[in-house]
Amino acid sequence: MITDSTESRITDFDVDGTPLAAPDEPRGAESSGEFPGGSWRVYALREKGRTAGFMLHVRVAPNVYRKARLPVDREGLDTRSKRASFAADAAPFMLRSYREEQASKPGATSAEKPITFLDFAELWTDGTLHERYPDHVKKKKTSDDDAARFEFMRSIVGDVLLKDFALDHAEKVMRAVPRELSTSTRRHYAQTIHKLLSIAVYPARLIPVHPLPKGFLPKLGPGKAKNYLQPAEEAALLWCTKVGPDGSPVVPLWRRVYWGFLSREGTREGEAIELRVGDLDLKHGAVRLDENKTDDPRAFALDPSVTAALRAWLACHPLCEEGKAAPPKDARVFVDHEGQPLDPAHLPRTLRADLISAGVDRPELHATTKARLRLRVHDLRGTFVTVSLANSATESWISDRTGHKSSAMINRYKRAARTVSELGLGPLKPMLEAIPEFAAAKPEPGPEGDAEPPPDGEPGDPDLSRDLSREEQASEPLGEPPHETPVVLAESKGFEPLVAFTTPDFESRWTVRDSAIRCRGPRIAGRRGTRGNIADGRGTGRRGRNTPGTDARRRPSRRRIRTRLSCCG
Repeated sequence: MITDSTESRITDFDVDGTPLAAPDEPRGAESSGEFPGGSWRVYALREKGRTAGFMLHVRVAPNVYRKARLPVDREGLDTRSKRASFAADAAPFMLRSYREEQASKPGATSAEKPITFLDFAELWTDGTLHERYPDHVKKKKTSDDDAARFEFMRSIVGDVLLKDFALDHAEKVMRAVPRELSTSTRRHYAQTIHKLLSIAVYPARLIPVHPLPKGFLPKLGPGKAKNYLQPAEEAALLWCTKVGPDGSPVVPLWRRVYWGFLSREGTREGEAIELRVGDLDLKHGAVRLDENKTDDPRAFALDPSVTAALRAWLACHPLCEEGKAAPPKDARVFVDHEGQPLDPAHLPRTLRADLISAGVDRPELHATTKARLRLRVHDLRGTFVTVSLANSATESWISDRTGHKSSAMINRYKRAARTVSELGLGPLKPMLEAIPEFAAAKPEPGPEGDAEPPPDGEPGDPDLSRDLSREEQASEPLGEPPHETPVVLAESKGFEPLVAFTTPDFESRWTVRDSAIRCRGPRIAGRRGTRGNIADGRGTGRRGRNTPGTDARRRPSRRRIRTRLSCCG
């Protein structure tokens, strides 16, 4: 609740509109929160090793922040909880004051006040155009990135009116974009300008025609090769428990759990960051991703070992309340040691640093060349696809987890997958065994290799030892078959009887000899035709010609063959 005293305290602290992206900005918020329309964070300011004060940052619009400096010795702000309470009350007031300032500025979309190119861009990035034209303008998921690009254009375009924006202005912007950037990055700038002008034509109807020609967008050049982690390298990353000089782990547990989840389930990094505890069904081992990049909700079964590892992670989650076995349903699954959301901007550099700490120093993972990109967080998703294809996973199984829309996307990984298969690198290690903190909690096997069963009459609690990987499930014996003697399904002459199932099969507990259902006709003289031998002794050659030992009479039709087979059964 906002009070008059709160407003006076903010006024005393000299609030301004300086953007947050200053190079000397403090990092590591001591507390943070969200409110309708924005979010806030409280940072500690240090000077010569001492705390010189605290800074309140309030996000009032995409890539726009308001700041308030809080003194150390201020009464009522001497503890972390009191500062967080003050920030929660002050943030909505700062947002309201910012919106009042913006409302007083010129730039309305009326005929009397022509709008500039950058003012119209701000209406796009802050969601105003989506609210006005919900059927034609989608809500932007990359508003911060686009707002940063338009901010780069401010010194180039200036206050050019939207109706006066022409091809010359767009080319001037593209000439200012650094040439050392990749072709795809430069194309993003051109796409941002092109899309904004398309909205101005329709549905906004502020300009009559699109000022940019058809070939304005830069053409994409040949793509660079992507990297992936080998199973042994990924296992070394998750097993790294080194401790730094200050006694803290070099690769903390929360990061290793995040890396392991991405490389075993193939989700996008943003999907994993936004994943909530309520999206997990650890009882049945499933996950639900309703909000994602492609707006295509999907749900799939987790690897059993990943399910067990997530269950162990939630038990020691930073946001887990005292006396409870798991954090709240709306809490993020993957957070840092303070319970703060992960920052995707710093994760690629952190991943490469963690690999160095784990002893994984393969040169192509850490250096970008003209032909190959260094390892990114997104490449853990590529690791999942590559290793899965190398271990005979189907494209449908993979796309159910990754959300790929076409086989062409998965086909990009097949060359690397063939390499992994030819080298015999094998699958990824089960996540429960790859992380030592979780592997230590796994019960020791009994004398015969299996965990001791629960006492009679007591339901067995699900333990970590029963969560097997997909590979272990395929090799786990299924017990005695339902019949002690082979079951004969066909006894007519010329057919082999089906025998009892002796090895695990994915489809059912019963199979036939050589793991395939076969229907053999009696052997006859001469070569066997490609269409199979018929029970009455007639057949065709490999190329459709009559073979020795057969006559030229008409062969039985497929319908007659099926009738005979059904009668034999």
